[in-house]
Amino acid sequence: MNSFALWYNCPILRGKYHEKHLLLFVALILGVMGLASISTITASAASWHKGTPTAVRHQYTYKKGQYWEYYAFKKSSFRYQGMGMPYFDTYKLKYKTLKHHVYEITGKDKSRYSAGQRIIRGGEAEKLKVTIKSSHRVSIHNYVTKTTYTYKR
Repeated sequence: MNSFALWYNCPILRGKYHEKHLLLFVALILGVMGLASISTITASAASWHKGTPTAVRHQYTYKKGQYWEYYAFKKSSFRYQGMGMPYFDTYKLKYKTLKHHVYEITGKDKSRYSAGQRIIRGGEAEKLKVTIKSSHRVSIHNYVTKTTYTYKR
């Protein structure tokens, strides 16, 4: 006889009363295991939203020595200007929340400016990672230029 048959035929567990408790116990264990397997399913909560996050909509500057940069975030666009370069505007913005106060913002730039003898048109993809450090400071990582600076309001 196998061990289960010996355990099940135990004189203590005999009878309808003990059989009911055993079945309830087994059903309870299976139910808990079923709920535990459902709760481990995770969903990606990061969805894309149009525009920019309201917490980011300000003007920010970075200055170190002679070098400076400028970002101005509006509801559906942002403007960037580096030292000595013409500014460019970015449109068709969308963002997603990566973590608390960390956003990824993407869009297309629409600037058109003359660089020497050739005209450079916009339409390139822009991608930023904006981390809010405090009410007056943000860290902006530009994926295109691979730079990260902390900007002040």
